[in-house]
Amino acid sequence: MTPTIVHILRIAILMLVGYQVWAMARSAHTRGHLLPKDSREWRRLAGDILTLLIGAFALLTLQRNYLQPIGHIEQLDRRDVRSIAFRDSRTGALRTLSEWESRWVILNIWATWCPPCRREMPALEKVGKRSNPAVATVIALSDEAPSIIDAYLKGHPMELTVGTFAQIPDALSAIGTRPVSLLIDPEGRVVEKVIGARGEAFFQGWLDRSNDNRQ
Repeated sequence: MTPTIVHILRIAILMLVGYQVWAMARSAHTRGHLLPKDSREWRRLAGDILTLLIGAFALLTLQRNYLQPIGHIEQLDRRDVRSIAFRDSRTGALRTLSEWESRWVILNIWATWCPPCRREMPALEKVGKRSNPAVATVIALSDEAPSIIDAYLKGHPMELTVGTFAQIPDALSAIGTRPVSLLIDPEGRVVEKVIGARGEAFFQGWLDRSNDNRQ
Protein backbone atom coordinates (compact mmCIF):
# COMPACT_ATOMS: atom_id res chain seq x y z
CA MET A 1 0.00 0.00 0.00
CA THR A 2 1.09 3.55 -0.64
CA PRO A 3 1.42 6.01 2.28
CA THR A 4 -1.72 7.84 1.14
CA ILE A 5 -3.85 4.70 1.17
CA VAL A 6 -2.42 3.69 4.55
CA HIS A 7 -3.35 7.03 6.12
CA ILE A 8 -6.85 6.92 4.60
CA LEU A 9 -7.36 3.42 6.02
CA ARG A 10 -6.10 4.56 9.42
CA ILE A 11 -8.54 7.47 9.48
CA ALA A 12 -11.41 5.20 8.37
CA ILE A 13 -10.65 2.65 11.11
CA LEU A 14 -10.37 5.38 13.75
CA MET A 15 -13.74 6.76 12.65
CA LEU A 16 -15.28 3.28 12.85
CA VAL A 17 -13.88 2.72 16.34
CA GLY A 18 -15.05 6.17 17.44
CA TYR A 19 -18.53 5.53 16.09
CA GLN A 20 -18.66 2.16 17.84
CA VAL A 21 -17.70 3.69 21.17
CA TRP A 22 -20.39 6.36 20.70
CA ALA A 23 -22.98 3.69 19.81
CA MET A 24 -22.10 1.67 22.91
CA ALA A 25 -22.43 4.74 25.12
CA ARG A 26 -25.76 5.59 23.50
CA SER A 27 -27.05 2.05 24.08
CA ALA A 28 -26.05 2.20 27.74
CA HIS A 29 -27.81 5.56 28.08
CA THR A 30 -30.96 4.16 26.43
CA ARG A 31 -30.94 1.14 28.75
CA GLY A 32 -30.50 3.39 31.74
CA HIS A 33 -27.80 1.17 33.19
CA LEU A 34 -24.21 0.37 32.21
CA LEU A 35 -24.42 -3.42 31.97
CA PRO A 36 -27.16 -5.36 30.11
CA LYS A 37 -29.77 -7.25 32.08
CA ASP A 38 -31.03 -9.74 29.49
CA SER A 39 -29.41 -12.12 26.99
CA ARG A 40 -30.36 -10.06 23.94
CA GLU A 41 -28.63 -6.98 25.30
CA TRP A 42 -25.59 -9.06 26.26
CA ARG A 43 -25.33 -10.45 22.70
CA ARG A 44 -25.49 -6.94 21.30
CA LEU A 45 -22.80 -5.76 23.72
CA ALA A 46 -20.62 -8.75 22.85
CA GLY A 47 -20.94 -7.86 19.15
CA ASP A 48 -19.98 -4.25 19.87
CA ILE A 49 -16.93 -5.32 21.88
CA LEU A 50 -15.89 -7.73 19.11
CA THR A 51 -16.10 -4.87 16.59
CA LEU A 52 -13.89 -2.74 18.83
CA LEU A 53 -11.35 -5.54 19.20
CA ILE A 54 -11.23 -6.05 15.42
CA GLY A 55 -10.75 -2.31 14.92
CA ALA A 56 -7.94 -2.22 17.50
CA PHE A 57 -6.25 -5.23 15.88
CA ALA A 58 -6.50 -3.58 12.46
CA LEU A 59 -4.92 -0.38 13.82
CA LEU A 60 -2.06 -2.33 15.42
CA THR A 61 -1.47 -4.30 12.22
CA LEU A 62 -1.48 -1.11 10.16
CA GLN A 63 0.94 0.51 12.58
CA ARG A 64 3.35 -2.43 12.69
CA ASN A 65 3.27 -3.51 9.04
CA TYR A 66 2.85 -0.19 7.23
CA LEU A 67 3.19 3.02 9.25
CA GLN A 68 6.34 1.99 11.14
CA PRO A 69 8.15 0.74 8.00
CA ILE A 70 7.24 3.92 6.13
CA GLY A 71 8.54 5.97 9.05
CA HIS A 72 11.83 4.07 9.00
CA ILE A 73 12.22 4.60 5.26
CA GLU A 74 11.64 8.33 5.63
CA GLN A 75 14.66 8.45 7.96
CA LEU A 76 16.99 7.39 5.14
CA ASP A 77 19.28 10.03 3.70
CA ARG A 78 21.43 9.85 0.57
CA ARG A 79 24.49 8.61 2.44
CA ASP A 80 22.46 5.76 3.92
CA VAL A 81 21.22 4.73 0.50
CA ARG A 82 24.62 4.90 -1.19
CA SER A 83 26.22 2.93 1.66
CA ILE A 84 24.01 -0.12 1.13
CA ALA A 85 26.34 -3.01 0.34
CA PHE A 86 25.43 -6.49 -0.83
CA ARG A 87 26.87 -9.75 -2.04
CA ASP A 88 25.90 -10.32 -5.67
CA SER A 89 24.35 -13.79 -5.74
CA ARG A 90 25.38 -14.33 -9.35
CA THR A 91 29.07 -13.36 -9.11
CA GLY A 92 29.76 -13.45 -5.38
CA ALA A 93 31.22 -9.94 -5.62
CA LEU A 94 30.69 -7.31 -2.94
CA ARG A 95 28.85 -4.31 -4.42
CA THR A 96 27.32 -1.06 -3.18
CA LEU A 97 24.51 1.11 -4.50
CA SER A 98 27.09 3.85 -5.10
CA GLU A 99 27.91 1.90 -8.30
CA TRP A 100 24.63 3.15 -9.70
CA GLU A 101 25.23 6.79 -8.85
CA SER A 102 23.62 9.06 -11.47
CA ARG A 103 21.14 6.31 -12.37
CA TRP A 104 17.71 5.33 -11.10
CA VAL A 105 17.34 2.21 -8.97
CA ILE A 106 14.24 0.17 -8.22
CA LEU A 107 15.28 -1.51 -4.98
CA ASN A 108 13.16 -4.44 -3.84
CA ILE A 109 13.65 -5.91 -0.36
CA TRP A 110 12.30 -9.43 -0.30
CA ALA A 111 12.60 -12.86 1.33
CA THR A 112 12.19 -16.44 0.18
CA TRP A 113 9.77 -17.12 3.07
CA CYS A 114 7.42 -14.38 1.80
CA PRO A 115 4.80 -15.64 -0.73
CA PRO A 116 3.92 -12.11 -2.02
CA CYS A 117 7.64 -11.52 -2.62
CA ARG A 118 7.95 -14.66 -4.69
CA ARG A 119 4.83 -13.77 -6.67
CA GLU A 120 6.08 -10.33 -7.65
CA MET A 121 9.55 -11.49 -8.73
CA PRO A 122 8.47 -12.29 -12.32
CA ALA A 123 7.13 -8.73 -12.65
CA LEU A 124 10.43 -7.28 -11.43
CA GLU A 125 12.29 -9.57 -13.81
CA LYS A 126 10.27 -8.40 -16.82
CA VAL A 127 10.66 -4.72 -15.95
CA GLY A 128 14.37 -5.23 -15.30
CA LYS A 129 14.83 -6.72 -18.77
CA ARG A 130 13.17 -3.67 -20.33
CA SER A 131 15.26 -1.17 -18.42
CA ASN A 132 18.14 0.71 -20.03
CA PRO A 133 21.17 -0.03 -17.79
CA ALA A 134 22.51 3.44 -18.47
CA VAL A 135 19.33 4.95 -17.01
CA ALA A 136 17.81 2.53 -14.49
CA THR A 137 18.22 -0.89 -12.94
CA VAL A 138 16.26 -3.27 -10.74
CA ILE A 139 17.95 -4.78 -7.69
CA ALA A 140 16.38 -7.35 -5.34
CA LEU A 141 18.04 -7.78 -1.94
CA SER A 142 17.35 -10.06 1.02
CA ASP A 143 18.68 -10.15 4.58
CA GLU A 144 18.66 -13.95 4.53
CA ALA A 145 21.79 -16.08 4.46
CA PRO A 146 23.51 -16.18 1.04
CA SER A 147 23.13 -19.98 0.95
CA ILE A 148 19.34 -19.64 1.19
CA ILE A 149 19.17 -17.20 -1.72
CA ASP A 150 21.63 -19.25 -3.78
CA ALA A 151 19.49 -22.36 -3.28
CA TYR A 152 16.35 -20.45 -4.26
CA LEU A 153 17.94 -19.10 -7.43
CA LYS A 154 18.94 -22.59 -8.53
CA GLY A 155 15.25 -23.45 -8.80
CA HIS A 156 14.14 -19.96 -9.88
CA PRO A 157 16.90 -18.47 -12.05
CA MET A 158 16.66 -14.72 -12.66
CA GLU A 159 18.62 -12.27 -14.77
CA LEU A 160 18.06 -9.22 -12.60
CA THR A 161 20.59 -8.30 -9.94
CA VAL A 162 19.85 -10.34 -6.80
CA GLY A 163 21.89 -10.27 -3.63
CA THR A 164 22.07 -10.43 0.15
CA PHE A 165 22.79 -7.46 2.37
CA ALA A 166 26.37 -7.05 3.55
CA GLN A 167 25.72 -3.61 5.00
CA ILE A 168 22.28 -2.22 5.64
CA PRO A 169 21.22 1.09 7.23
CA ASP A 170 19.60 0.78 10.65
CA ALA A 171 16.38 2.28 9.25
CA LEU A 172 16.03 -0.58 6.77
CA SER A 173 17.17 -3.34 9.12
CA ALA A 174 14.38 -2.30 11.52
CA ILE A 175 11.74 -3.17 8.92
CA GLY A 176 10.39 -6.69 9.32
CA THR A 177 7.70 -6.36 6.65
CA ARG A 178 8.29 -7.88 3.21
CA PRO A 179 8.27 -6.97 0.41
CA VAL A 180 9.33 -3.33 0.43
CA SER A 181 10.11 -1.48 -2.80
CA LEU A 182 11.92 1.84 -3.16
CA LEU A 183 12.40 4.07 -6.17
CA ILE A 184 15.74 5.84 -5.79
CA ASP A 185 16.61 8.79 -8.00
CA PRO A 186 20.07 9.53 -9.46
CA GLU A 187 20.85 11.74 -6.44
CA GLY A 188 20.31 8.86 -4.04
CA ARG A 189 16.96 10.08 -2.74
CA VAL A 190 14.05 7.73 -2.06
CA VAL A 191 11.28 9.38 -4.09
CA GLU A 192 8.69 6.57 -3.94
CA LYS A 193 8.08 3.74 -1.50
CA VAL A 194 5.54 0.96 -1.22
CA ILE A 195 4.90 -1.77 1.31
CA GLY A 196 3.55 -5.00 -0.11
CA ALA A 197 3.66 -6.73 -3.48
CA ARG A 198 3.02 -4.95 -6.77
CA GLY A 199 2.50 -6.05 -10.35
CA GLU A 200 4.29 -5.47 -13.61
CA ALA A 201 2.25 -2.37 -14.52
CA PHE A 202 3.17 -0.68 -11.25
CA PHE A 203 6.92 -1.23 -11.64
CA GLN A 204 6.68 -0.29 -15.31
CA GLY A 205 5.29 3.05 -14.13
CA TRP A 206 8.39 3.55 -12.01
CA LEU A 207 10.58 2.61 -14.97
CA ASP A 208 8.72 5.07 -17.21
CA ARG A 209 9.26 7.76 -14.60
CA SER A 210 13.00 7.13 -14.66
CA ASN A 211 13.02 7.32 -18.45
CA ASP A 212 11.02 10.55 -18.43
CA ASN A 213 13.42 12.10 -15.91
CA ARG A 214 16.72 10.78 -17.19
CA GLN A 215 19.69 12.99 -16.48
